[in-house]
Amino acid sequence: MSPGLDGIIQGRPVVVGTTVVVATENNSLYGLSLRNGRILWGPRHIGPPVTLAVIAALAPSSAGCGDLDPLGITGSPAVDPATGRVFAVADVATRPGRPPVHELVGVDAATGAVAVGPTPIDPPAMLHPELEQQRAGLVVANGNVYVGFGGLYGDCGEYNGFVVAAKEDGSGIAGYFEDANALPGNRQGGIWGPGPLAVDSFGNVYAATGNADNSPPDPATDDSQAVVRLGPTPSFALDYFQPVTFRAENASDEDLGSTPPLLVGDGQIFQIGKQRDGYLLNAASLGGADHHTPLASIDNLCLAIGANAVAGSSVFVACQGGVQEVRIDRSGPTPQLRHGWTASVPAGGPVVVGAGSVWSVDTADGVLDGFNPTTGHVVAHYAVALDSSQHFPTPTVAGQLIVVEAANHVDAFALPTLRAPRTR
Repeated sequence: MSPGLDGIIQGRPVVVGTTVVVATENNSLYGLSLRNGRILWGPRHIGPPVTLAVIAALAPSSAGCGDLDPLGITGSPAVDPATGRVFAVADVATRPGRPPVHELVGVDAATGAVAVGPTPIDPPAMLHPELEQQRAGLVVANGNVYVGFGGLYGDCGEYNGFVVAAKEDGSGIAGYFEDANALPGNRQGGIWGPGPLAVDSFGNVYAATGNADNSPPDPATDDSQAVVRLGPTPSFALDYFQPVTFRAENASDEDLGSTPPLLVGDGQIFQIGKQRDGYLLNAASLGGADHHTPLASIDNLCLAIGANAVAGSSVFVACQGGVQEVRIDRSGPTPQLRHGWTASVPAGGPVVVGAGSVWSVDTADGVLDGFNPTTGHVVAHYAVALDSSQHFPTPTVAGQLIVVEAANHVDAFALPTLRAPRTR
């Protein structure tokens, strides 16, 4: 266990060599020793975080919204392995009466030296940055850091979803995509699933969006409740998949984008969200000719929030009642999605695969569980002291340890020794 830091940790720990880099809601970055948890450097403080009281004063319609207070660094940081720099986005308060600003910062993982920024990255179309929450995990690719934005818990006020490509050298914004802006009054469509956006080998970026308000009438679309493909320098959706049920899901707040798109091999993407149906998509033609037709689907699987993981032909889904396996059957002329195992314990946090196991946190009971990927049997069970605000704790496997954020510190556990299967 590390010492207590200066704020709650909401993002996934990033391990670079023997250093664990974490960020707090107090807008601070720390480097911790992977070996014993001691503080190697930090805090690197980016600026004052933003309180819900400040947000409500700027936008009275948001009073009572939001489930994090204060808002600092929320989205999981990301590392560029070529440089060893770790990037984070901080929500920084400015002078009284003025909106906050989202700033990109990059630090050297080994020393904590600030190498990039802090650089403002709010695009010109972001009219109410106080209502934009940066919860989606960051991803580094194409010389950019890709950043997803959604709204506060409660979907309050005038906000739109955004994907911003912030230049990795800190020189500004390369481009951005704005969701749910097809006509005046069209809004929301947040891009907030806690995992990172997906980037394919061609540099295309994939984002999943949430529910929108005041969508345009058929046949127009606003890219809400959709999986969109963006170019390396995003400006508009190059292609999209949008279920035919998207208008009903808009009305009932059933975000397709409560998990990010997952690249599953063979040029395919898996997507599921609050709307409970899982979809297998062709990345080259996301929804087919009509933008509504997936390659395969599995109906009423579960309510999924967080992030999913893949190993081989198995997708492990962050179902709120407990992790479920979905198997991709590619043996026939068209692929099929089939039910696999369901976890016997209610670990429903973001899912990761590592060290031969599937990992997820049961946030209600404060337990990190490991599962056999073939059978779903529990192979590890560790108590984690979470803060009540930590809805999406995400573990990281590093060497012989698994580390996870827990309130204002990081917990580390020895990986279980897995027995090899018996042979006859």
